[in-house]
Amino acid sequence: MDAFYHIQGLTINQQLMSIVIPAAVTAVSLLVSLALFKLKKYVEAQTNNATVGFAMARLCDIVQTTVEEIDQNVKEASADGSLTLEEAKRIKFIATNRVFQQIPPDLEATLNMATGNLKDWIDAKIEQTVHRQKE
Repeated sequence: MDAFYHIQGLTINQQLMSIVIPAAVTAVSLLVSLALFKLKKYVEAQTNNATVGFAMARLCDIVQTTVEEIDQNVKEASADGSLTLEEAKRIKFIATNRVFQQIPPDLEATLNMATGNLKDWIDAKIEQTVHRQKE
């Protein structure tokens, strides 16, 4: 009977432990690796969200400041009480160019990604800001 429980000088418990312990260590290692991978993705996502949020906030500030700066141009162009379509297009072109000149190069790629089409977004934001100022 002793021979049955002792195979190659090891008890059944020892044999089971020699199988279970390496399997458990492997499983724990895989779980820790998976957890670290998910944590890395989470941190990357949070960092990207923070970067995009910062970039968008900065862009909104730039648009607001630019619209305030060109407000004098609008007043001069509409001194007679009206603003022609050509004058409005020229002022919007100037505003859009000023905004692009003020965007830090390192944020431009982020803003393009976040807006899909940065120029169209800036044009719409300028119009929205001008409209809000009229109210």
